[in-house]
Amino acid sequence: PSEQLIKDYLDEIYRVLKPDGIAKIHLRTGLGTYKWHWYYGVAVSPEIALIMAKKAGFSVVEQKIEGLKNLWLTLEKK
Repeated sequence: PSEQLIKDYLDEIYRVLKPDGIAKIHLRTGLGTYKWHWYYGVAVSPEIALIMAKKAGFSVVEQKIEGLKNLWLTLEKK
């Protein structure tokens, strides 16, 4: 798990999404990872997530923090 992987995913989502398309993605936020689970990934701050989404070309429609470790981004391709 790495920030680079998230950037690569955002670039690919942007590439395949049709113009005016909407993507809703879930990222981890908060401290650390859950390495004892089979699924774990890098945690990014909401600010870093917004920067990565905008660098990929997206407009951010909504950002929602849910609980301590869940970040939802609704992104639009203009």
